[in-house]
Amino acid sequence: SDVCSSDLDTLMVGDLSFIPKDKQKDLKIKIIKQALILGRNVLCKEDLLIDEYRELYKIAKEKNVKLISGHI
Repeated sequence: SDVCSSDLDTLMVGDLSFIPKDKQKDLKIKIIKQALILGRNVLCKEDLLIDEYRELYKIAKEKNVKLISGHI
């Protein structure tokens, strides 16, 4: 199943340490952005600082979904 699944309402992003360090941020942004655009809530284990991820928080607000980060 993927982010597009119609019965999915929340995406949980956990540990990405198995992904090469130089690709982690881009991958994280890509999957979170896709989920938010599709109207899914997102819980992220890692802190998503508002200054660094402003676009994602903006999309979440526009789509009226939750973007929760930090130690969950």
